Amino acid sequence: MSKIQLLTGPAVQDSLEITGVRQLFRYQLNPATVGLLFVFGIASFGAALFLVFGPGLGGGYTAGFAIALALGMTFFSMVSFWSNFKTKYFIGVSDEFLYVGKDDKAWRIHWELVNRDSLNFDEMQNSKMQGKIFLEAAGQSVEIPLFTPFVFIEDIEGFMFHILQRLEADTEQLDVDQPDTNKLHREAPSDQTTSADDCDDGGGVDDGSD
Repeated sequence: MSKIQLLTGPAVQDSLEITGVRQLFRYQLNPATVGLLFVFGIASFGAALFLVFGPGLGGGYTAGFAIALALGMTFFSMVSFWSNFKTKYFIGVSDEFLYVGKDDKAWRIHWELVNRDSLNFDEMQNSKMQGKIFLEAAGQSVEIPLFTPFVFIEDIEGFMFHILQRLEADTEQLDVDQPDTNKLHREAPSDQTTSADDCDDGGGVDDGSD
């Protein structure tokens, strides 16, 4: 079985059931920002309707109508996108694998590949508005969104706990693989003898006395 694999279609749910996912992290909408998108969309469509039934189209009003209509469609498209993101995307944790993706297309990553090098924290994008982790392993780059202005993991502390557990286990393994050379040096037998050993040859100095 490959240590990292992109699953598609029914294979995603089948793998989740077979490997026995212990915890499934879903995303939640940020009601403040998504609500603003919705309000802006309503306002834009309202402005477009006003131009149609108010002064009417023609001249600069036509351009204003087109702009207002385009803005309304953009705002509602963003609301639709993030609503689907919240419904479909997830992060799954099992004893063997980390799952990242959506219901019909997700990465399955063996925990052996999750370490300090593969998580690449130097490239982590983190700010007040956005946070994501990039996992790079076996020639693949997997983006793990933590939060955006519009969605966030419902239990980000729980997810990061699993990640930190793996990093701690990885650190402990490195300590086992790399023994303390100072300790070995301290425990190594010495090839030096004491002055008492050098002098103790079983006899004394003959001073010629009887």
